[in-house]
Amino acid sequence: MTESIYRYEVPVDDQWHEHPLSGGIVHVAGRRHAVVEFWARHTGGPTVPRQFRVFGTGHPMPEGLDHRGAVLDGPFVWHLMEAPVSGNSPAIGGRGGPWTSHGHAVDGVTVEGPGRPDLVARCGGPGLCSTCSQEAERFRQAATR
Repeated sequence: MTESIYRYEVPVDDQWHEHPLSGGIVHVAGRRHAVVEFWARHTGGPTVPRQFRVFGTGHPMPEGLDHRGAVLDGPFVWHLMEAPVSGNSPAIGGRGGPWTSHGHAVDGVTVEGPGRPDLVARCGGPGLCSTCSQEAERFRQAATR
């Protein structure tokens, strides 16, 4: 059986992205603003749905993620993280919110509610943007009460 290498993209958008892969990641890079790319082997065998998300340096993230690579993008350094391959990983929970007013997910807090807002600011989210950071902290404090 022959192998090939395919390219995949994960945008910087505070969301998990599923890519079905049959082989391992061989390289991570960034050629466009706010997009992390990776190349993975395609073996022709069965694929496994794998979950990827980009986090900025200093941004909070769930425990137990695997670091796949980092990309320099102007003043930002983006880290491609992968959730463990398991059907009910706590790392990818909380997709329903809460959300900052800029449309970024607040990690570490899970609430029922509407999905992600239609518009998302490119402010960097909690950790870089003061508005998002303050709102995320309010959500976290309310969740501990």
